Amino acid sequence: MRNVFDKIADVFADTAKRKAEAAKARTAHSSDTAVPSKDVFTDACRQISEAFIGNGYKYAKSGPHFTKSCASFNYRVSFQSSHNNIPGKHVALWMHANVRSPRLKKWRAEQLKPYRNDGWVAGGMVHLLNRRHAMIEWELANDETRSAVVEDAIQFIRTEVFPYFHRFSDPSAVTLSFQNSA
Repeated sequence: MRNVFDKIADVFADTAKRKAEAAKARTAHSSDTAVPSKDVFTDACRQISEAFIGNGYKYAKSGPHFTKSCASFNYRVSFQSSHNNIPGKHVALWMHANVRSPRLKKWRAEQLKPYRNDGWVAGGMVHLLNRRHAMIEWELANDETRSAVVEDAIQFIRTEVFPYFHRFSDPSAVTLSFQNSA
């Protein structure tokens, strides 16, 4: 279901194991009838995103991500997978959450030598939003547990990601000054 790694050493060990398994699977000539990893991943992303359409979010399959634009900020949850996926055995789902500001992007564009030219405010991989874990990964490969995994990812967004976004939704909680400094 959800793999939670509390130590970076565990992340490295799991990554090494997955790389070895993926290399072995690529060299084996299997007649496996498992659904391709890409299809499993994109379908899960669509299902997760659709759960938030009623909250004003829009899904972009090309991302894959879902986004909501408000007056001051744009909120985005994007999805990533692994090149070490093995159909029917391992299909990783990682999530990122970020906040951007069109006003900040405009302000940066007006500066003589901006450090950056985008509207990036904050965010990253979702396990870093609260710094309780070294890594969180959802395992989508098993057809029998996949719907529960998707539901777990949806609940995680509701309980961890949306409260993070909320920090940026109250203008009195976040004060941004876009005045030119001479």
